Amino acid sequence: MIKKKYDIKKIREILLLVFQHYGLKDEFCNILVDSIILADMYGVESHGIQRLRIYHDYIEKNVINVMNLPKIIYDSKLYCKIDANNQFGQIASFYAMNNAIKKAKENDIGFCGVINSTNFGMAGYYTKIAAKNNLIGVCFSNTPPACIYPNMKKPICGTNPFSVCIPSTPYDFLLDMSTTSVTMGWLELINQSIKKIENTVVLDGDGKSIDNSDLAIKSILDQSAGILPLGGKTSYKGAALNLFVELFSSIGGEFFYNSQKVSHFFCAINYNIFGDKKNIDTKIAELLQRIRNSNGSNKKVYTPGEYSETKRKESEENGIIISNITFRDIKEICNKCNILINEEELIVRNR
Repeated sequence: MIKKKYDIKKIREILLLVFQHYGLKDEFCNILVDSIILADMYGVESHGIQRLRIYHDYIEKNVINVMNLPKIIYDSKLYCKIDANNQFGQIASFYAMNNAIKKAKENDIGFCGVINSTNFGMAGYYTKIAAKNNLIGVCFSNTPPACIYPNMKKPICGTNPFSVCIPSTPYDFLLDMSTTSVTMGWLELINQSIKKIENTVVLDGDGKSIDNSDLAIKSILDQSAGILPLGGKTSYKGAALNLFVELFSSIGGEFFYNSQKVSHFFCAINYNIFGDKKNIDTKIAELLQRIRNSNGSNKKVYTPGEYSETKRKESEENGIIISNITFRDIKEICNKCNILINEEELIVRNR
């Protein structure tokens, strides 16, 4: 696999043209493309442009309906629920977090659930929005069945990501993780190249390890295999954490096994309810800095979210990294959309 650096603004313009071609509203296109680009800038390739092929297939198969509009179906002082209406998960999720933020600014805390959704990309995209508003952001999401618990024959719950972002300086505390040993996106990336899964992370119903990524993906999709929870095949704590995210996603949304649709849950917290906000900010910044200064070797200690911000700044200066396989997908999809692109004009040369 060959990787090159590409101009962010030009790639962003191409993605906008692609989604506009599908019929997505300009406002929605900007939200979707921003979330995709940020994932690649953070180095989270599994949630970035490599998903363009998957989104294309979802639109063609009507899994995602780009003409549908998300709508609020319940609203109260502290909580609202949005029906994503089979639109891109990023669209409803963006409005859900902003709705939670509005409620938190008015009432110190706000919640919003989303139902009838699809994959919402990088969870940290939404919690960072809350942090930019000087609030703590939290989000949970369920996914189609993919996680196989200890002694389980087939998966019931998904990879179930969650994120927490606490504003701080010079870097926010940003936790963004799935509750499985690896993600489906990671398997898709492996499947683009070596196809060999080195560690035991996927088991079939008989408890046997699957080490071929193509077989692993197909087996997970037909629910004859699953990804291990964090901690491995005997990790009850990892399984409990996975179920915890499922429950929170579903309390505000809907259980996947009931609806066969993805749900999300968002929360924004004005942390001045815990005391003087400036004092809290100081204590958080001091603790995070103490951790950064604690390295006992020549290797740097990063706090959660710091490395991602470092990658983002590098991407702004030098371009985003895209593999030849993902760029091939971009060219094929652009060709189908009658969008002309010249790769040489998009590549960032050494500066």
